[in-house]
Amino acid sequence: MAKWSLEKKLKIVKEAKRLNVKNSTYLADRHNVSANTLKGWIYKYEMFGIEALTHKKTKPHYSLEAKQEIVLYKLKTKESYREVAKKFNIIHSSTIAGWVKKYKENGILGLNNNIGRPKKIMKNSKKKPVKKKKTKITTNNEDRIEQLEEEVEYYKLEVEFWKKLNTLLTEEESTRKKQK
Repeated sequence: MAKWSLEKKLKIVKEAKRLNVKNSTYLADRHNVSANTLKGWIYKYEMFGIEALTHKKTKPHYSLEAKQEIVLYKLKTKESYREVAKKFNIIHSSTIAGWVKKYKENGILGLNNNIGRPKKIMKNSKKKPVKKKKTKITTNNEDRIEQLEEEVEYYKLEVEFWKKLNTLLTEEESTRKKQK
């Protein structure tokens, strides 16, 4: 259960709006809430309405393409995280900050959801290989093959990303030319 009920949050936010409080420290102290929390409530209420003040049980899911579009927009325009969050209707601007950080560290693959245990790749179970004693060399070769397969997958995604970026930029360029 949330520490603050929706009714309590609404009461405090509406009081702040009614009093037209610029400095929320007084009101925050009066209601035993931190000033930053109160500022956050006011901002969310003004931008997204009552819905933003409710406590969600599940987090919203964003596709890889949506994350990619938002991150590229943020990096291209240099707007603040709050402005980008407002434009794309994302309540928490820290979500975008996390995506940008992951993108800068790991590229497009960093935006994938890596929640839970990694899935095991099931090999064809009909064929039962003859059990051989694995030597150190074959183990190293298998590790190397696995590493190379992962690299190939990474580069495929990277090529796909650059193609998508190129098409987005050409579309934007063509719309600019049409507007002139």
